[in-house]
Amino acid sequence: MSAYFQRFAEILKRNAIPIIYTSTALVLICISVVNHEIWLDESQHYLLAKNSSTFGDLLTSMQYESHPPLWNFLLKLLHINSVSQLQFLHIGIAGLIMILISFFSPYSQWVKICMVYSYFFSFEYSEIARNYGLSIFFLLLATCLYTYKKKHILLISFLLGLAALTHIYAGLISGLIFVYFIYSRKISAYSLNSILASSFLLVACFAMAIYTSWPQPDHFLYHYHQSSLVSVDRIASSISLPFKVFLHFPDITSDNWWNTNLFFPQSKIGGSILALVVWILPLLYFIHSKKIMLLYLLGSISLTLLLALTPMPLSLRHGGFFIVLFFICLWIDQSEGKQLIQSKRLRLLKNSLAVIFFAVQVSAAFVTHIYEWNNPFSNGKSVAGYFQSRGIEGDQVCVYPHYSGPAVSAYMNQDIFYSERNVEGSFANWSIKNFEIPIDTMLLRCYRRQELTGKEMFIASSVPLDSATSEFTVKEIISFDGACVQAENYKVYTIGKR
Repeated sequence: MSAYFQRFAEILKRNAIPIIYTSTALVLICISVVNHEIWLDESQHYLLAKNSSTFGDLLTSMQYESHPPLWNFLLKLLHINSVSQLQFLHIGIAGLIMILISFFSPYSQWVKICMVYSYFFSFEYSEIARNYGLSIFFLLLATCLYTYKKKHILLISFLLGLAALTHIYAGLISGLIFVYFIYSRKISAYSLNSILASSFLLVACFAMAIYTSWPQPDHFLYHYHQSSLVSVDRIASSISLPFKVFLHFPDITSDNWWNTNLFFPQSKIGGSILALVVWILPLLYFIHSKKIMLLYLLGSISLTLLLALTPMPLSLRHGGFFIVLFFICLWIDQSEGKQLIQSKRLRLLKNSLAVIFFAVQVSAAFVTHIYEWNNPFSNGKSVAGYFQSRGIEGDQVCVYPHYSGPAVSAYMNQDIFYSERNVEGSFANWSIKNFEIPIDTMLLRCYRRQELTGKEMFIASSVPLDSATSEFTVKEIISFDGACVQAENYKVYTIGKR
């Protein structure tokens, strides 16, 4: 028994530094998560899984979500029934990502330390409980398995397929690195059966991801973005996204600092020029390997094209896949050990760029954690707490517009009234038929419900309500402001007949 303890002590001693910085990073995330209020996207998927009776029912409920089903299936499978369970599940996923980086990646020690404390790995893909963390975990695990056991192509394909079932962007990266994994060892290194089986598995997963993510004909996405696919705005936004993620620092001059960038110029021309520079600089790290450079270029261009076709506004969580792609390429490159002798100037330039990148990313992470600690991310939790403290039930609560509702419903742990659909429910619906109604119609439906049930209705609205409507009066009783997510600042009203 003493021999086992001695061996365990040796392992701890040998890995003392990564254990310290990884556990410290996880403690920081845990502290931040305790103070983090989940917002629309987190609560929507949590409520979909929680309130679907079967997996088939969940698939039906997800038809307007435009996301593959794996994250929702995982929540359903694990019976995640509270916000705290959701958040600590995601902490576990974040911990697995950090373990892969700290103990299995080929990066230098200082790069590993900076990665686990950087913005995307410390906040965006760790603290916010979405499907993106699962995407990163499967992509990095597949890369790790390839660099250690190149023969297990079927298992690698399975992991990449799981990544595709978490997000379409992850599926795109999965397909590209799978092709690289096959051809980098030459097709003859694998049996024909293993290539065919692994290819079929990945294609099947990707096809399922596309099928379940394809928006319904009446999805509001088709009506959200009216500009042409080749418009200057759309192209400029897509091209500039790598700059916004590689040099991300939140605009701390704004209450709504999330998804902003303090460094990005307002000028579209200036922004495009800087963005093109950021496109070129990562290629310096793969200048000695044409295959890796081609992989990164194809991945970046493909991601940009796919993002350009997305009618929704482009977000940091989407652009973060550029950083993930870069580190996967760097992981493969360093694990293959084919480093060539570099000039001092090139080595100095690469090191300087790395210092700038990590200085910005780590600073952004710490600023983000501090700002969220001092300010609410969403006021959904505060509004729900207010209703619960006054003994107000979910059937007395109308949240308007409907996209401000899931965060309140999640924390109340009850269905609320959605006036757009004129029904009680927990999660929102993205059909254009139910997407928005005039304020007068919302007030009418709330008043009728108040008369029918004999219970006073309370309206939590993220948009101001005019107290001088033609038929109804509203009285503001409390306000919840200062949240990072603008659509989740609320004013609570009562309603009466004029």
